[in-house]
This record gives sequence, structure tokens and C-alpha cells, in this order.
Amino acid sequence: MKILVLGDLHSRPKWFSWLYWKIPEFDLIAIPGDMLDIFQGNFDGQKQFVVKWFEMARERGKPLAWCSGNHEVTRWSRAEPDVEKGFCWTDWLRFDSIVGDLETKAYTSAEGKPFLVTCLPHCELQTDAWVGAVERVLAHASRERLRLGCPWMILSHEPPSWTAVATTGNGLQGSDFLRQWILDFDPDFVFSGHLHQSPFLSRFWDRIGRTFCINPGHVSNASFPTHVVIDTGTGKAVFHYEKEGVAGSEAVDCFPPEA
Repeated sequence: MKILVLGDLHSRPKWFSWLYWKIPEFDLIAIPGDMLDIFQGNFDGQKQFVVKWFEMARERGKPLAWCSGNHEVTRWSRAEPDVEKGFCWTDWLRFDSIVGDLETKAYTSAEGKPFLVTCLPHCELQTDAWVGAVERVLAHASRERLRLGCPWMILSHEPPSWTAVATTGNGLQGSDFLRQWILDFDPDFVFSGHLHQSPFLSRFWDRIGRTFCINPGHVSNASFPTHVVIDTGTGKAVFHYEKEGVAGSEAVDCFPPEA
């Protein structure tokens, strides 16, 4: 199974185009938040672009996963008690081949093996409504993982606290909630973003127990988005990036290769 992880696309059409042509190469495309950019203006136009892109991308026949980030401004941005009522623009991203905020779906790889994906919404205030909703979806997904006996991947825009993937210039940040949920539910992978410089200040990966955590980071002036390719056949995760016009890559063993 091959997985492409890349978040923080920040409404860059060139990067979305790059991603569109990469889709057929992978069993799963994981986009952990910040598809939009609140600082670019024309926010409604950005939403329309992303919705249209997903409509085209689903025709490529491969699963796509997304979770909201702080730039998406979704119904979960403040998470009031009645947050699930009413329409949100991300409701237009609900297709059978796409899994998004507060959803868990099972898919099958090209080798015919099942895998499970759960997407967690971003919430600035981290209210009781948000915590309760996330814990319910994680408990359900944990039961599904046991039933299917398959790998389980979680998307969360903010990375887990006290990890290399939550490194900033001021030290460590990240989500204490996510760290505890990883300890409680023991997923196989957690894909995050948000803290753009983490892979360059520290590294693009870390572990909490046996959970492999990834943050591909972000380089705003690169010709392609920073991304990580996970290949279960080789047991490796490879980080690809471009800085100051020079492309580079780093690889790490993330689990034993499949037989």
C-alpha cells in the first residue's frame, strides 16, 4: 500500500494541480488540513475552487482523506453545543470515495487489504462539544479496527504535543488532547500539519508508543508541496521537499516491510 501525505496546501492552484496528477499512484491521499488560506482574500472563491477540485479528484478512483485546519473556518472552528446543526461549506466534500471531518471509512488497497481512516476536525477552543464528538468517533473507529484487523490512520491538523513533529522556533507545541487520544486508542499512523517548520527544525516523523506520527511541513515558495510517501511494501516513509530551489528527500523505516 502506498500513501501520500501532504497538508497545508493553502489554496495554491499549482500545488493542487500537482496533487491531481499524482492521485493514481497511491492507495490513499491524506490532506491533514489548511486547504484554504484566510490571508489570501476571496474566501468564497477559494472554497469553490477546493470543492470543484474534489469533484474532479474523486473521478480518479482513489480514496482521499481530509480534515479541517484553522484556515478552513468550519462549523467546528468554535464548536458550540449545537455545532452539528446547519450547513457548512465542507458538506460539499462528502462523497463515497472521500472521508472528512468526524468520519471513519474503510477502504481496500491495490493488494486487496483493508485499511481504516478517521478524520478529526480542528477546533480553536477545544470545547466539551468538540472533545465529546471526537472521542465518540475514535471509540467507534477503534472497534472497527479490531473487527477488520487492519491498519488505522488518523488525520488531525494539529500534531500531538511533546513530539518532534510539533517543534517550533519557540520549542514544542501541539495538541495535548491528540497525544492522549493516541495513548488511549493506539492508532497505527497519525498525519498532521499546521506547524510548517517542524520537519526542518527537528524531523518529519516521531513515535508515541507504536504510533507513527508524520508532519510533512510547508515551504511556501516551493514548486511542489512538501509531502511524505509511505510504502508498506518497503516499510519506509520518505519525506520530499524543496528549499531555496533545491529538492531533497529523507527516508526512515517506519515498520517492517510487508511479506
